[in-house]
Parts: sequence; C-alpha cells; structure tokens
Amino acid sequence: MKISLPLAGGKCTGLTESDFDNYKIPAPPQGIKEGSDSFILLFTNSEEAAKYAIHLNDVYERMEASSEYDCSRKKIKQIIKAVNEQADFKSIEFD
Repeated sequence: MKISLPLAGGKCTGLTESDFDNYKIPAPPQGIKEGSDSFILLFTNSEEAAKYAIHLNDVYERMEASSEYDCSRKKIKQIIKAVNEQADFKSIEFD
C-alpha cells in the first residue's frame, strides 16, 4: 500500500527522504520512495499504515511544543493526516 504526500516546500510542508533523519521522524516499516512530484510512504497493508500513524501520534505527543520541534511536529501531523485520508480502514479487522 502507498500513501502519497507532496514533496517538501516552504514553511515545513511536504516531505523529503532526509526529513526522517533531520526531524527525528520514524520511517515507515516498508520504506519510502521519492518520486518526481510526490513522496511515497510504503506499507504492507492498511493495518500497518494505521499502526504507523498511531505510533507517530505517540511521538508527536512526546515532543515538546517548542520552536525547536515545530517543523518536526508539523511534518508528523501531515503524515498522520495523509494516512487517515488514504488508508482503507474498512479492510482492517479489529479483534
């Protein structure tokens, strides 16, 4: 499964491969791929994408709301939003 985001732009929008190291953002389990006009997060299925988004939310919550982490927090929120909008949650079986 693929989750697409825009490439990095101004004011902490979009993503690049280096953002994961620069902003201390955990990478998705199946990796990442940078295209010519978008950035792709790779997952085995929607359940894995949902678990990743939950993990990122935990990371977001632990980051201080200071200017030092402002860009990191914005980028994490963009990823969570993209997963929420693009993952097929109907295919997930909850126990």
